[in-house]
Amino acid sequence: MEYQLAIDVGSAWVTAALADGGRVRVVSFGGAGSRLPAVLYLGADGSTLFGHAARRRALADPARAASDLPRRLGDPRPLLIGGASLPVASLLARLLSHVVAEVVSQTGGPPTSITVSHPASWSPYKIDLLSGALHQISVDGSPTFATCPAPVAAATYRQHLSARTGDPVAVYDLGAGSFDTAVVGLDAGSEEGSGDWPDGGRWVLRGHPDGLEHMGGRDLDEAVLGYVMNVLGDRVAGLPWTAPPEITTMPRTVPPIDPALLSGFARLRAECTEARETLSDDTEAEIGVVLPSVVTTVRITREEFDALARPALTETVAALRRTLLSVPVDPADLGAVLLCGGLVHTPLVHDLLVAELGADVMLDVRPAGEIALGAALIAALIAAHEASPDLASPDAVDGEGPVEGPAADKERTGVPSTGLIAPPLPTSVPPADHYRSRPGAAGTGQGEASAHEPVAPAGHRSRRLTGPARRHPWAFAAMIIWMIPLIVIAVILFGGGSSGGRAEEYHYASPWVYRAQEQAENLPPPAVGDVPNPGPNDVTVGGSIEVAPVTETAYALFRRQQRDVQVTTRAVNTDDGFAKLCQGQLDISGASFPKEPTAACGQDQVSAFEVAHETLPVVVDRSNTWARCLTLAQLHAVWGKESTISSWRQVDPSFPDVPLTPAGFNPGSIPNAFFNAGVNNGREEGRTDFRSYSDGNAIAQAVGSTRGAVGYVDFPTLAANTDRVSGVQINNGSGCVEPTLENARAGRYLPLCKPLYIYVRSAALRRPAVAAFVRFYVSNEAEIAVAAHTVPRDEAEIKESVEKVDELTKDVGPVRPG
Repeated sequence: MEYQLAIDVGSAWVTAALADGGRVRVVSFGGAGSRLPAVLYLGADGSTLFGHAARRRALADPARAASDLPRRLGDPRPLLIGGASLPVASLLARLLSHVVAEVVSQTGGPPTSITVSHPASWSPYKIDLLSGALHQISVDGSPTFATCPAPVAAATYRQHLSARTGDPVAVYDLGAGSFDTAVVGLDAGSEEGSGDWPDGGRWVLRGHPDGLEHMGGRDLDEAVLGYVMNVLGDRVAGLPWTAPPEITTMPRTVPPIDPALLSGFARLRAECTEARETLSDDTEAEIGVVLPSVVTTVRITREEFDALARPALTETVAALRRTLLSVPVDPADLGAVLLCGGLVHTPLVHDLLVAELGADVMLDVRPAGEIALGAALIAALIAAHEASPDLASPDAVDGEGPVEGPAADKERTGVPSTGLIAPPLPTSVPPADHYRSRPGAAGTGQGEASAHEPVAPAGHRSRRLTGPARRHPWAFAAMIIWMIPLIVIAVILFGGGSSGGRAEEYHYASPWVYRAQEQAENLPPPAVGDVPNPGPNDVTVGGSIEVAPVTETAYALFRRQQRDVQVTTRAVNTDDGFAKLCQGQLDISGASFPKEPTAACGQDQVSAFEVAHETLPVVVDRSNTWARCLTLAQLHAVWGKESTISSWRQVDPSFPDVPLTPAGFNPGSIPNAFFNAGVNNGREEGRTDFRSYSDGNAIAQAVGSTRGAVGYVDFPTLAANTDRVSGVQINNGSGCVEPTLENARAGRYLPLCKPLYIYVRSAALRRPAVAAFVRFYVSNEAEIAVAAHTVPRDEAEIKESVEKVDELTKDVGPVRPG
């Protein structure tokens, strides 16, 4: 049996569909029906449960469960599941592998291709991560892999069901973890239905898709939980209910919590979800509360829920409005608005959309499973017409220039797209946990093609790996990618004269590459947490959570050379780490600001090393010609907690009356706190009505695609997106300073630039394990800092640190095997 498999992975559910001879059908997961809960449970015995079984176990033991994976994809922090530190992409790969195995057991053989859908608003690096997870699937038969924007799949299947007009359709997809919206239309070459594809032609994305990463059912469930806790008042005072559902996602910053309390809140969150779903059909719901301090029920009405949900749902409608304007298309000219996702059944969603679009626009609620069916249909059509290069790689979308086809997608990710994708976005640099090579390096879609793999011709299916590359694709990719960024970094930072601060020359290494090699060589994951009885080869690290990613990156590199040393990190903040360092509880402490020697911890007892500079340049879209330099007062006016600025003219009367759209890192994140403290006189709180994202690449994409937008990113992200955004100079009273590599290194881009330090106990430096790690850390600062999305110092300063550590450890012996 030859068939094509498509999978739609949401934050709450997984659906799958297969195409057999042009017929498509939804996959049934036995007693679980057609929807499989997107939950994994890692048992203490090493087993992994999926679906309903995993969800049941998670209620009693949430510390061993993982869910909400698509929304977490791209977060540089791994998940700590049952004491094991696991990358989100790896967990997603396990879930996908389980789905594939279930289908293979039903059909008796492997599929010829596997397609996974994704939100249209995802940035290129998140699609790369998804592609990487696909490559981790273990399945016989060497199927090809592809990705597909979910709105395109939804529109394709709707067209397949019945004859429709060629009018564009909007997709409003509100699921459990995120919101996605896009406009989809027939390709210009097939609008008359005479193209190579049946059912009226091929559907493609129009304009700029939009979305909200942290707007979904889970967020509304948290709002309901907040309502419950407010009703209970003093009876639940002091309970840490604001912790995320999977508290293990923040192992360095959240203290241990009673397992019974975790289980109680897991069950309470499930009650809140059920109540929210009930309110779609009923006017009130009861929420059962079973916590150590209280057992009761709380009543919530639809009116009360609507008051909680209205601000967030209004943002989704605003995102849909922006998408329509980007095409542009008038709501009256839409064939329909396709409503996908579980939350579209919420009555308030319908009311808000009617108010925005008008009563005459068709709101077409689509059943669950249609995105998977559409993706399977696309895969079947491509399989039937793969010999046509025009089908697989259209020349243009709506006059916006070339569209990346399978060849370009394969060149960048190793996984071809379906050819039905959005207008091209610039190759951007992912966060520090990303495993792909950087712009200009082998395997990217920018510059010359990979020297290690020929580019497939348009319409060609992806080349199937064989031998070691097939058995261990991550190790194979890591071996290829490992050396190139390091050579580029060495040339840029230390070779052939000054870089002149050219952002385009700032390239990356990647800790995920290192982790891939570690896995191939059976190295255990790095430890996180306390070490009760450290041995001679244990190195304990604490201090600032801003420095922790740099230290962890250093260890990712170091442990490949020195496997006998175990570095364990438990970061809280600078003061906590320095106090523990002085008390002898830590060997190394990270600091986000310099610490003065004290009587209890003098200069002869600790040694300080500067290891990187953290820099957050302000960015605007490339069409912004007026905000070349902003004062601190102007930045505060835009980003202050009480700011209501919505136009550039409000910032400066000489600026045009263009809407000002702020974008930045998620509230509560470290970059957000650092930025707010810099522009808001030390206060780590700022305005909250901005478009928030978990990574700088998404911010750069949002700012670059929105006229009048302003945001901030880390310096390496700016460096990779100079064709999309412009760095803004800052005048802090001493003249305008441009965010260049030279200024970032020198710490002149104030107040959004600061040095990061590590402090080492002098006594600990006498131990071979600590001496070896610190020596490696300072000697390889250039590579480590770049990989951690910070800025390294210049060669002379690094040399001074190396000489300092060499002097302090000159008679320390080598590390002995543990």
